Amino acid sequence: MIGKLVFGDAVLSFSKLEGGEKILLLFHGFGQDHTAFDSWHQELKAHYTIYSFDIFYHGLSHRSNTFLLPEEWRDIFQAFLRQESIKRFSIIGYSLGGRFTIVTSFYFSDKIDQTILIAPDAIYQNFWYGLANTALGNKIFKSLMNEESAVFPGFVSFLDAITLKKFPIVRFAKKVLSLPGNRNRVYHTWTFFRTLKIEKKRVLEHLNDLSNNWLIVLGSRDKIIQENLIKHYFHSTSKVDFSTLDVGHNHLIEKFESDIKSELISAESEG
Repeated sequence: MIGKLVFGDAVLSFSKLEGGEKILLLFHGFGQDHTAFDSWHQELKAHYTIYSFDIFYHGLSHRSNTFLLPEEWRDIFQAFLRQESIKRFSIIGYSLGGRFTIVTSFYFSDKIDQTILIAPDAIYQNFWYGLANTALGNKIFKSLMNEESAVFPGFVSFLDAITLKKFPIVRFAKKVLSLPGNRNRVYHTWTFFRTLKIEKKRVLEHLNDLSNNWLIVLGSRDKIIQENLIKHYFHSTSKVDFSTLDVGHNHLIEKFESDIKSELISAESEG
């Protein structure tokens, strides 16, 4: 079943798979939609009713082209919980969906049984992301991401010529941004989601107040979200458990499928 929440000018779309009494909420990564976790459903539905979201600018979800603040997401998500009569839930976010998961955990920790982040975005900032969000850089970035512009192919050819094609982020640009709609999508997400984050000090303080640890799943061959940088961010807290899989970024959902079943179902048994 496809449902939606209308909140002001925002529409948050989601699929709902009826199942067990417990609730599981899923947030996908860039360029995906609510179907990203479909392979998990068959096994988990005996234990969980599953909500899988289209994050904004993906699938059927949309909002105005303005910065998404944590407080705005808090209010949207609170309205979703009221609409669906959800009291408690577990939450999982992959890559870009990690931004939504972290902010949700920060504001709704008293309602969360388990938080799992898979190669989460918003932990550290890479060079290209920072450059794209400077005043001048964002103007150039917007021009490059214009779907009607011929600038982008020339820019990628330039990067190839100076051997930057060896960098994972450039390979990502060539592969993903060649797909229809993805240039506008990456501009919107990189620009308007940059405010959807909680500062590091507050995240760590929040973690230390939790009764249950976060689980962060990383890929040893992931060149987009790097294992060493994520672990360094959380080195001062014991409230994060790590699981490292021998895959790259794009295969983490598939690889973690068997583990997620045991993680969630064992947590249910303990609960």
